[in-house]
Amino acid sequence: MNILVVHFSYQSTVEMVAESITVRLTELGHSVQTASIQPVKPRGYWSWLLLSFIPGTRVRIKPIGPDLE
Repeated sequence: MNILVVHFSYQSTVEMVAESITVRLTELGHSVQTASIQPVKPRGYWSWLLLSFIPGTRVRIKPIGPDLE
């Protein structure tokens, strides 16, 4: 099975979890790729925190590298 693990991590905590998931799935014999979501406009911590409280807020992101087909 081909699996794509996509994550966004402001302070690398989620990145560590995504890496652990990738390692475990690979050990189980799956083909795994990882990709990190990167916003088009960099923001500071307080901006991200504020946006997290506003329902329906959208942030433009850069295209994800792996082919999703």
